[in-house]
Amino acid sequence: MNPAVLAARRKVAKLGPPAQGALVLTLDDGYASWASDVLPALSKYPYQHATFNVITGGIGTSVTSATIADLYARGHEIGSHTVTHPHMPSLTPAQRQTEYDDSKTALEAIVGAGNVRLFTYPYDDRNQTTDQEAYLRYERVFGSVAPIIHNPSMPGRFVYSRLNWLTSNHTSILDAVRQAATKGHVLILYTHDPGNSSGGFATDPTVAQFEELLALAHTLGLPMLTASEALEAAPSLVVNPGFDNGLAGWQFVNDTAVGNAVSVEAGGVFDTANDLYSPGILKMVQGTGLTMQVKQFVPVIPGVEHEFSFRYKMDAGGAALQHVVTESDAYGAQINNLISGPNTGTTWGRTQRVWTAAANAAYVSIQWYLSASTTARVGHVWYGPTGTGQLG
Repeated sequence: MNPAVLAARRKVAKLGPPAQGALVLTLDDGYASWASDVLPALSKYPYQHATFNVITGGIGTSVTSATIADLYARGHEIGSHTVTHPHMPSLTPAQRQTEYDDSKTALEAIVGAGNVRLFTYPYDDRNQTTDQEAYLRYERVFGSVAPIIHNPSMPGRFVYSRLNWLTSNHTSILDAVRQAATKGHVLILYTHDPGNSSGGFATDPTVAQFEELLALAHTLGLPMLTASEALEAAPSLVVNPGFDNGLAGWQFVNDTAVGNAVSVEAGGVFDTANDLYSPGILKMVQGTGLTMQVKQFVPVIPGVEHEFSFRYKMDAGGAALQHVVTESDAYGAQINNLISGPNTGTTWGRTQRVWTAAANAAYVSIQWYLSASTTARVGHVWYGPTGTGQLG
């Protein structure tokens, strides 16, 4: 069970009978009603928190910086909904970069650096390219409209669906809230301008309906959490994949007598010039003995497709970084040794290995080694079954 769900459940259990699931309520775009109608309704339930996805081009007109700051200060989440609300796949890469990065920068100027971790697609319009770009900047995204409810014990994903809450389906939405309370689901809803007092969406629930849903969740003891609290980011099966804990979890051959060196450099911010986000960056220096190796043993699911991916940069052209996946059975006998590369780029690039694990595979080792005396850097490591929504 997600620790955030458990913690919130303990809080709201004091206010009503304990519930089994959780509710994620999201509001998109940015409207004056957030201050006039939404915030007063939410303030009646201080343990219940929502997520507000803001179009930053409208700050100062449709929604104010003061409202955004107030929402965040009260424990609600602020997410990015782009600058101009475009169809993202139709833009050029440079235009998309502006929508991702300028919106995040504008919001973090209000709520603090590192506190905008969620992106919501305009019009639910996305493709694999935009997902990959968003993954470099955010921990999770809302990407489609579907009546999907999530099991809070499921493996984390990157892309989540939401259910549109309208005046016309209000009764069924209340039923879905009751089911979340009794069946252990995480129900994700979205709306825009409750009451339509800002002239945003005439189909949105009324203020009375908005208050009715909040009261029902309160009565049921159903914790209403922010997206980042309730929806775990897709977990890598690698220990310490971002090197934020130094070299913990990694094994390495580091013969310093021949000039080898393994270390971790600070990362931690999105680098638009190098297209990299990673809390830390692994630095491998190969000396003259060609003995450099860095690896980790990780679990594998037999017969299932897996991915090992990372970003890398070489200091010198022509030198190569190889990556290896070695499958072994439960007795330690090697099954397959899958060598990929050479990776030779001198600017940050991404590479991956996708394969279907052998039927008798029990674990694999993932490994890098250098084929010449040079320096390589690695970040943004991900390993796990494909199809979990992760885009490493």
